[in-house]
Amino acid sequence: MGRAKKAGKRSGSRTGTSGTILIVRHGKPILSPRDAHPAMKAADYREFWIRYDQAGLSPGSMPPLPLRKVANDARRIFVSVLPRSQESARAVVGDSSVEIDPVMVEASLPPPPLWGLRLRPRHWGIVARLAWRLGRAGGMESHTAARERARAAAGKLAEAAENEQNVVLFGHGWFNRMIISALRDMGWKVVDRRGGHSYWSWRLMVRRAS
Repeated sequence: MGRAKKAGKRSGSRTGTSGTILIVRHGKPILSPRDAHPAMKAADYREFWIRYDQAGLSPGSMPPLPLRKVANDARRIFVSVLPRSQESARAVVGDSSVEIDPVMVEASLPPPPLWGLRLRPRHWGIVARLAWRLGRAGGMESHTAARERARAAAGKLAEAAENEQNVVLFGHGWFNRMIISALRDMGWKVVDRRGGHSYWSWRLMVRRAS
């Protein structure tokens, strides 16, 4: 994907007029929870999620043209450490230099130990996310910790957008929402949105006038 570099650790305050922040959900991976998978137990779903995190994009998952047009205005491009994030960036911005940052990775999705229960992956996702928000983290990152990480991610994006620099993040569905919420708390607003919460959906944000 051209030149990749590790993102810096700074997340300072605004020093000039801000550009835009484009938050993009990755395209459809080869292994997708939305597809018709057989019902499975919690332990099998945990293994499914590990394989999902290792999966790249489906060959037929193509970014919409409006997204390409908006993303190509970006001066800085952020991705997470996961293949579906990095391959999505490549599909949209080609060989442009990207900044790989683990702080942008998806929030954990540990299934609750409902022994004997069998669900399809997409239904496990609903149950697991609800349990996670209620405090059941299963030894993984908690909801509270993920919110702190989302604030750190939002700070990095806001800092990157200083001095009229447009920024894009090719991130993940749930954690993108958390970043957007944190950016709103920091004075940013959504001015354009496309695709709901589906693959290749996106939100364009600008800083609210003082």
